[in-house]
Amino acid sequence: GAGITLHGVASQSILVAAAALAPIAGQLLPRLEGAVARYAGAALAAVEALVGSTILAWIVLAAGALVLLVSASVVAAWIQYFGYELSRDGDRYTQQSGLLSRQAQTLTLSRLQSVHWVETALGRALGRCYLLCRQTGSASREEHTGGTFTIPALARREASRVLGELWQGAASAGALASPHPRYRRAVLLRLLFPLSAVAVIAAAVTGRPLALAWIPVLGAGLWPLAHLRFRAVAYRVGDRFALVRRGLVGRRTVVVPLERIQRVAVSQSIFQRRYDLASLTITLADGPVSIPYIPEPEARALADRIVYRIETTLTKL
Repeated sequence: GAGITLHGVASQSILVAAAALAPIAGQLLPRLEGAVARYAGAALAAVEALVGSTILAWIVLAAGALVLLVSASVVAAWIQYFGYELSRDGDRYTQQSGLLSRQAQTLTLSRLQSVHWVETALGRALGRCYLLCRQTGSASREEHTGGTFTIPALARREASRVLGELWQGAASAGALASPHPRYRRAVLLRLLFPLSAVAVIAAAVTGRPLALAWIPVLGAGLWPLAHLRFRAVAYRVGDRFALVRRGLVGRRTVVVPLERIQRVAVSQSIFQRRYDLASLTITLADGPVSIPYIPEPEARALADRIVYRIETTLTKL
């Protein structure tokens, strides 16, 4: 019970549901705009009368909305994962859960392509995570295998144990490597360039060169974001598995056996060539994953290792 509650708080599943319902909300909002504005104004006036300050009233309403979202996320998690059971029979895992209706889903290890270890920002603070197991479709119509098999409500140690059961050796201890520090500068420039272009256009249109003074201010403000992105990225490519971590404040680590990588490519931009750096892109069944700004010889060595593992596996087949 506590695990499901923490999963609801950490996974923010209500935001996923809200995103799925966004098209419907977009159609209903124009019709309900008057009522929403009227009730929101009444709520603000009532809270302002209690606290005696407009600013405090907005803070209270924002906190209440946050509590409501978190509560809704917890309720959604309980509806989906109530009575969660995970069992194994040979190379097949079966999970059953559901409050309003009991549903079962199957994961076959031979069809498992990659595992995504997900930690949201709040999940990191609570020490909770969940695993998304991506698999190919089933050959049997009687099996409900779905593309994604979610194992929720896990502590980090439990996630390591489950990952080790899915693929022996995938959760073995080992430090993850970081990209070159110049990646942080590249992220900053990527964020700063479009905003700087807007500042230049604004200065040209309005005839006020002082608008260009916003560029260094924006650079200073975006630097923490670039640093967080740089710190989040890490990787390890061993003899059997590749691990690539991405994120900003939250983290998503993709774990994949080398032989299940569909394509590997090494690329260099003009700036990367100047510093003998490159990016390694591995393509999985559910899309590409990039390891940016690593030494070019290392990128080619890792690509050769992956290709060798794929060819060796195909030869055995």
